[in-house]
Amino acid sequence: MKEAGCGAYGRVYHALDKDREIAIKVIGKLSFTPEAAEEIKALQRLSHPNIVELHEVINNKSSMNLFLITQYLEGVSMDELQKNATKEEMWKWSRQLISALHMCHNMANIAHRDIKPENLKLKGKEREIVLYDFGSSKCFETDDDLVFDTAGT
Repeated sequence: MKEAGCGAYGRVYHALDKDREIAIKVIGKLSFTPEAAEEIKALQRLSHPNIVELHEVINNKSSMNLFLITQYLEGVSMDELQKNATKEEMWKWSRQLISALHMCHNMANIAHRDIKPENLKLKGKEREIVLYDFGSSKCFETDDDLVFDTAGT
């Protein structure tokens, strides 16, 4: 297991679980925030090929940490692209992002609230887009719910 990054709510590690690569986000329970709770709630509602997959949440009472086990996303983020994308790639990524956002907004009642190139990873040889980092997200219970604060960068 090796450290893969550090987010707003904790450290992220890259590990191998049986035959699959996973990411383990470690969140200290003492620093657990409502935003971290919203991220977990959002990921639990979502299942889409262009959205990071949450495998499991581990909350052991004897541990000072909470563990989010997600799909490991190997590849570059959109902000790290070294060459210009082709027109075909741009069309593909636009369709994939619109599909992911449709799932968030219309199927799961979630607003990501931090869409930016750093939160869009290109995975695999096919360079499929994957939306991740739901730390600023907002989950809605009804169509009448409103957001009164701002989020994102």
